[in-house]
Amino acid sequence: MQAMATRTSDLENTKTPDEDKVKMSCDMSATSGGCPFAPEDVVNIIAELFAVDRDTKIHNYFICSKNMCNTVTQCCKSVLGSKKFHHDRFITAKYWWLVFKEDQSAENCGMYCFICKKHQMANPQNKSEKFCSKPSIRFKYDALNTHATVGVHAAAMENELLQHMSPFHQENVQRKAVRNSVYNKAFSTAYFIMSNYIANRVFVPLIEFAETVLHVPDLRYFDHKSVASCREILILLGKTLKQKITDSVRCRDSFGLMTDEVTDISVSQQLVTFIQYFDKSKGCMQTKFLSSQDILVEYNSANANAIYSLLKKEIESNDLSVKSCKGLSTDGASGWQ
Repeated sequence: MQAMATRTSDLENTKTPDEDKVKMSCDMSATSGGCPFAPEDVVNIIAELFAVDRDTKIHNYFICSKNMCNTVTQCCKSVLGSKKFHHDRFITAKYWWLVFKEDQSAENCGMYCFICKKHQMANPQNKSEKFCSKPSIRFKYDALNTHATVGVHAAAMENELLQHMSPFHQENVQRKAVRNSVYNKAFSTAYFIMSNYIANRVFVPLIEFAETVLHVPDLRYFDHKSVASCREILILLGKTLKQKITDSVRCRDSFGLMTDEVTDISVSQQLVTFIQYFDKSKGCMQTKFLSSQDILVEYNSANANAIYSLLKKEIESNDLSVKSCKGLSTDGASGWQ
């Protein structure tokens, strides 16, 4: 899988210009308090999120700067009671994301983060919805500074920034997010083909069928569809399954072999071998494919000595004992004598 690993590594290390913009914008927001969005975009988002009527009033840095607002209404002060919201301290460029909502109901009157509210970001640890769907009434600097640095706020910021980025960057982010899931689905498909003795040439058509007909759109990100890549996938799965089989056989006292010489389409003589053993966990005999060895690589013909040497080599290479081989099944041809 070296080719696949190389391509995957290249993908992980590839950065788009938009990705750099996201990082720079997040860094700017986290360090200097600067807003990475246009003021009119902020005003439009707030207008969509907060319904304004005669009983409510919205305060935000960009809104109040335009309307020259510098305090909350007397009615709001009455609703808050002993708590005091200092407009001049909190409605500033540093807290551009802060929205203070005046409301006749004390339950809805307080501070919100319009970015977190838009993306419905609640604290994953304590499930707190403060600054999101519920207002915060802790009018302290540390409350605002803490919210500005928590992970959910950063995640909401990134989500919002991604909506302003190019489709190419969004595609690249989505590709990285589902990479492991895509590989898992592809390898599971290959395993299904192998375990059901289906021709491996249907691997790519089956992937495409799952993507289009079974509506698994993430499979469009699976790029390893070349003949060489498919072969590597199947070989890797084959080695893994073979290791699992030999590990199981190694725990048994005995096993048997079934083998025969087959000449394939390339006129190569292949020694195809199956292994049989008793599986105690399943309470029955198991017959599994073990190997396919090219006889003519080391020997001139498929004679008895060549077959014996290859079988012995295969047994020993899998850390199995030759003495544990209690049975051998062949077709009884003269080459086996």
